[in-house]
Amino acid sequence: MTATNHALTGTIIAAIVPMPFALPLAFLSHFLLDSFPHFGQPGVNDKRNKLFWTMLGIDMVLLLAVYGLLFFYAPTPYVSIACAFLATSPDLAWGVRLLREYLKKPELPLNKLSKFHSVIQWGERRWGWTIELGYCIAASIVVTRLL
Repeated sequence: MTATNHALTGTIIAAIVPMPFALPLAFLSHFLLDSFPHFGQPGVNDKRNKLFWTMLGIDMVLLLAVYGLLFFYAPTPYVSIACAFLATSPDLAWGVRLLREYLKKPELPLNKLSKFHSVIQWGERRWGWTIELGYCIAASIVVTRLL
């Protein structure tokens, strides 16, 4: 799933689950979402692929927009932003791997959590963008009604 969809899920959790339970649930939601079919495919996720960089750029702009909107409109902005961040945070490991690849550093072995994360991504499909888009629209509607 895209970081934006993960952040929207974390925001929903922040709005409906009391603290401190919202924080670990937001983190765990990442793995639940990644276990569903979503966008991706060998070749598309290749760091040399222009589509990969285009999708990543769009996702980062949307993610920053979500954080900005939460800061100004969420009833508890810091809790909402924390949950949105925790819901996206497992993907930071892939960002570190990408940076190391760019810097031509040796690849690090996957830790147990990253191995698990890799295994549950069984459903990456080129047509998964339809699921991602539908989820994004539905989650955005829910977020706007909760805020």
